[in-house]
Amino acid sequence: MSGPPSWAAAFAAVAERTRLSVSGLRDKARGAADHASGCPVHYDLNKAAAKAGVTGTATSGRVNAELDENADKDAPISTFKGVALECDYRLAGEPVSIESAAVEHGRAVGLMAPQISADAAMDTSELKAYLNKLTKAGLGTPVLTPSGNVATIGLPADGAGDIALVITFGVDQHTALTGHQVSGMTEELAHQAK
Repeated sequence: MSGPPSWAAAFAAVAERTRLSVSGLRDKARGAADHASGCPVHYDLNKAAAKAGVTGTATSGRVNAELDENADKDAPISTFKGVALECDYRLAGEPVSIESAAVEHGRAVGLMAPQISADAAMDTSELKAYLNKLTKAGLGTPVLTPSGNVATIGLPADGAGDIALVITFGVDQHTALTGHQVSGMTEELAHQAK
């Protein structure tokens, strides 16, 4: 007799029906760049907060899109043939930034590494250790930075390429949320990414 399905199996089943693609995220980012009237990836931060036990109502803020086609040919986003879409919110008195990154070459987290390092105040050796931990975690598993205010999660991609979410909570490497809350919200937001 088998037991209940594992979280990873459940995530894979849901992800199969709701995958983002590199081209899909690129199209959403183009739309945001032209008409930034809210995040084109419909994240329900209030639902994620409720599931993680965080009180408060989220309000949306700035949307920023960066596309390889608009960058210098030597810029990292061009090298990765990527797209980065940042959607900012406020929740429980703190800023929350959800960055969706997709690349055709390499790993999406490689594109986001400088931002992760800055948001979590990690030096080069700490960042390298974090990226190794993230690689070992696999898709669908959120990985917190040592500061506890940044979580990264790899997503299955529809087709070729690689996609990740990087979610930053609070300011100056500090959040009032617990690691469990940050991880819980990150998992829920990953389920919503489509």
